[in-house]
Amino acid sequence: MTEPSTTTAEDLKTDLQGLGSIVTTARGFVADGKVVDLAPLEQEIKRICDRITTLPTDQNVPLRPVMVGLIDDLDKLAAEIRDTHSELEGQLKSFSKHKTAIAAYAKGGGTGK
Repeated sequence: MTEPSTTTAEDLKTDLQGLGSIVTTARGFVADGKVVDLAPLEQEIKRICDRITTLPTDQNVPLRPVMVGLIDDLDKLAAEIRDTHSELEGQLKSFSKHKTAIAAYAKGGGTGK
């Protein structure tokens, strides 16, 4: 006979720590200029949070420091993504200005006539 599956606080703590590792890896990818798909991470966070809510309060209290650390790491990841987005936006605007100048010059706007 198999026993019913039960979720323990220790299992969830391990899962949360695993998420922390994934977030750290994602931050490294963002720093290297790589594209990161965060949808699987979001789904896993939701799955774990749903499981945490099934625990009695006295059992989920020890998870709070790990959760706070994960939230802090997620905030850092979000800030790094925003910074990268801003940098790319600036590069695109610069490229657009160069393209406009080249087009104007090609039409005779830069010949000094």
